[in-house]
Amino acid sequence: MRLYLSKYNYASDPEAPLFQNSRKSPKPYTPISTVNIRYIFKKYLRRAEIPNFEKYSVHSARATFITEALRNNTPVEDVQRTVTHANVSTTLMYDTRSHEPEKSASFKVDY
Repeated sequence: MRLYLSKYNYASDPEAPLFQNSRKSPKPYTPISTVNIRYIFKKYLRRAEIPNFEKYSVHSARATFITEALRNNTPVEDVQRTVTHANVSTTLMYDTRSHEPEKSASFKVDY
């Protein structure tokens, strides 16, 4: 990670995009395009031999990150800042913990 950060001069400008275009660009600190992000994401899903990798997207990975961060007791405000949502309600829309029926109170009752 340090090598990557030094290669793109991230340490000298903390406001620079973390993932930058590796090709020569007329402007310094050009962020990687969303098309390239999608391509790289799919490439590594294939390499990792993830079954049905076609059904996964960068967006689904973001939703998974949000849910896992909240599941691990990260304050929602911290998650909101990390994913740069202006409103906490947007962050909570990605939280899929409520879709876990095995954690429902009805599963805890003996009939």
